[in-house]
Amino acid sequence: MKKVLLFVLIVFVLLSTKAGAHAPSDMSISYDTDAKELTVVITHGVSNPSDHYIDNITIEKNNNFYRGFDYTSQPSSSSFTYTYNNTEGESGDMFSVVARCNRGGQISKSLTVGSTVEDTSTPGFELVLVICGVLFFVLLKRKISVI
Repeated sequence: MKKVLLFVLIVFVLLSTKAGAHAPSDMSISYDTDAKELTVVITHGVSNPSDHYIDNITIEKNNNFYRGFDYTSQPSSSSFTYTYNNTEGESGDMFSVVARCNRGGQISKSLTVGSTVEDTSTPGFELVLVICGVLFFVLLKRKISVI
C-alpha cells in the first residue's frame, strides 16, 4: 500500500509541474488571395507574455512544410494576430497552421483557399493529461482491488 501511495505522489508531482502550461484556447486562420496574406488570430491567455508565450508557428501548404517562425514573447496576454505577407496560395491549396506554447501544448487549424469552412483543430496537451489521468486511475483501481 505504501508503494501505491508513493507512486500516486510521484505521478501527481510530475503532472503538476506542467500545471502552468496550456495549449492556446483558440485559433482562426484566413487567407486573402488578392493581398497574398495569411492571417492567424490566436487566443492564449497568460499572465506574463514574455515568460509564457507562443514560441513557434509552423505553416504547411498542401501537407508540406512551407514556413516557420520562432518567437520569444507574444504581443499580448490574451488574443493577438500575426499576418504573413507574400504567402502564395491558389484556390484549392490547403494551409495548416500549428501554434506551440513554450511551456507545452499546441493548437492547429487548416484552411483550404477558396473555401469558407475552416477545418477542425487538433487537441493538445490537455487531452494527453486527461487520457493519462484516466489510465492511471484504472490501473490504480485494479491494483487496489488485488491487494
